[in-house]
Amino acid sequence: MINEGNRTEYFLYFGTNNPKGLSAMKVAMWRADPAGGQMFSDRTDTNQMVLLQPTADLAPLRGLLLSEFRNGGPIPIERVMAFVLEQTPYSEVKHLKKRTLQVMEQQNPPLIEVHRSPGKRARPGDYPPGTTITFL
Repeated sequence: MINEGNRTEYFLYFGTNNPKGLSAMKVAMWRADPAGGQMFSDRTDTNQMVLLQPTADLAPLRGLLLSEFRNGGPIPIERVMAFVLEQTPYSEVKHLKKRTLQVMEQQNPPLIEVHRSPGKRARPGDYPPGTTITFL
C-alpha cells in the first residue's frame, strides 16, 4: 500500500488453501490495480478525472500459456483456468477468456485451436466447461 507521499505504508499479505478465495482475492487486487494487480496507491486524487484507464499487459500471460501448454494436445479449459489461477499473477476471471484466449483464437494465424462440446455454439470468447484447447 502506497501512501499519499508515494511511500510504502504497509504490505498486505493474503493466504489461503481455497482456490475460490484465491480467485476472489486476485479479482480484488486487479480491481485496485488494473495495470499490475500488485499495488494500491492513496496518492490518487479521487476528485481528479482520469484521462486513460490503466490496463494490464496480457502479452506475458499469452507467453506463459504457450510455454506451458504448446504441443501438449487438447487441454481442458478447467486445467488452463487452474494454471492461470495457481501459477500466474493473473486472474482467470478477469484476464483469461475474453482478453487472452479470444485474442489468441482470433489472431491470424490463430495461436490456439478450440474444441467446444457438441451442441455448443462456436463463439470466440466463450469457453464453457468441457471445452478443450490446443495451443499451437
